[in-house]
Amino acid sequence: IGVAVSGWAADAAGVPVVTGPDGKVVTEAMIYQVSMPGRDKRVNGWKVEKFALKDAPKQAGGETMRHQRMFEFFVIDAPGCALGIWPGAWQRGLKKLKLEQEYFVEGKVVDKEGKPVAGADLTIGKFGITTYTQVHLNRPGVNLPWFKTTTDERGKYRFRGAVLAGYAFDMGVEVIARCKRDGVTMVGNRDISFAGDIPFFKQAREGKSYWGSDPLMMAPTDSLTGIVLDARTGKPLPGAVLTVTGLDFQDKGSRYHQVKSGADGKIEISGMRVDRLVIACEGYQGGRLIVEKEWRDEGMNSLEVPLRPLVEVQGVVIDAHTKEAPLLEMNLSYRFTDPAGRGWTLLVDRGCNVGNSGPDTRFTAAANGRFTRKLPVGKLRLLCLSRVLRRGERHLVDDPYGHIFEREVTGEEGQVMGIKLKRKPGVLFKVKVPKPKPRSSKDANDWEQVVVRMAAGGKSGSGSISPGQPYGYWPVKNWGDKVNFRAELRRAEGRVKLLDKDYAANPDAWPVEIDVVEGVEVSSE
Repeated sequence: IGVAVSGWAADAAGVPVVTGPDGKVVTEAMIYQVSMPGRDKRVNGWKVEKFALKDAPKQAGGETMRHQRMFEFFVIDAPGCALGIWPGAWQRGLKKLKLEQEYFVEGKVVDKEGKPVAGADLTIGKFGITTYTQVHLNRPGVNLPWFKTTTDERGKYRFRGAVLAGYAFDMGVEVIARCKRDGVTMVGNRDISFAGDIPFFKQAREGKSYWGSDPLMMAPTDSLTGIVLDARTGKPLPGAVLTVTGLDFQDKGSRYHQVKSGADGKIEISGMRVDRLVIACEGYQGGRLIVEKEWRDEGMNSLEVPLRPLVEVQGVVIDAHTKEAPLLEMNLSYRFTDPAGRGWTLLVDRGCNVGNSGPDTRFTAAANGRFTRKLPVGKLRLLCLSRVLRRGERHLVDDPYGHIFEREVTGEEGQVMGIKLKRKPGVLFKVKVPKPKPRSSKDANDWEQVVVRMAAGGKSGSGSISPGQPYGYWPVKNWGDKVNFRAELRRAEGRVKLLDKDYAANPDAWPVEIDVVEGVEVSSE
């Protein structure tokens, strides 16, 4: 982030004015400018330039703090004060540097039996905002003495507290511990919130919420082995990428790393406490690896992952009532689960397109109802929803075409897949809704807005149609049941009813077209 020191408030001598928690000017302090050695944010290590507060004007005139220099943040360390952290982007135009009252983050590290762990290496991060310097993402604290420490013989640790400039609330800190004990590699982490205990953070929430009384528990890292196979041929699959998310024993600058299967299809994970597994391979459908039980307690540390090859499918979606393309463009998605070792499952759904997890499982049929898509071989659970109305499976019931199908992909290139959609009982409206007219000034009363409501006769609940959304649908139990359509113009001087009418659900009268602007029904049942 490019930063200029010209934003600092300064006295007559040009020395930046820094005040303490008591409002008095701080004269003795050290400033640490922290930058990355390269543009790659995952590069290990930090570059730290240190100078005294009184020397800041000299640094401002020199190469160190010039506007074109790129750095992440700087730290002001003054006796009796909490560390003051200023991210570089906020330095422009910063008129006041105020330090807060000193505090410490303390705790104890234990193993699974509750015994103290001595000599564990600890790093700390966050200090008020989740993205703070990303130290908490396993990034090493080389040359950053405030963010690294070691537990004593009683397993105790202590960190100097810090406050991120511009944030008067607490999102806590995260402490990460790593050690080798009796030849066993161990890791652990703990989130700590101190709002209510630290004066600066008291406004964050009422009451104390310090979680530091419970110790940080360390546990051995995981060991997983497995083999990746072609689900159709059963042969080992080289080049599959397993993305592992969790706590790494090594300081690798990230919460995840990747393992690739070799020529024999085998994979191996060690030295990491695993939280999440995602697998992918070019030409095959990837997904998440999940377990039905607590896999560590059950000893489920062996994987046998079958990946389905992707083949091109020609598809067509039709409205069963008209034998033509649906009136609304359709979104489709698929999911399936396959065994992936004892107790493990390969899960594929719309939430799998993370990192290198393979292609997204969502796709769209064109206006003519046709699509061309590479799909995984085997049985699929296919979800169809109207593109312009609904986006999630929870809206399946309220979608005029929404349906779930079971379909088989045979593996033959050029396979044609037909999907017939039945119209559900309800009324589909196509409505012209004008955009709201905003106020011409703060105190003006010249605003106006059209509001559209739909509701089934005699039942509670209603739906609305927003500007820019041309279609609206309201379901009923049976064909012939009525849906009330009401539109009104709202403005400062009152409301004007534009239309209030009941429409019977009729599969032959889709859509009912209404011009709300004119208050005119273009066509009806």
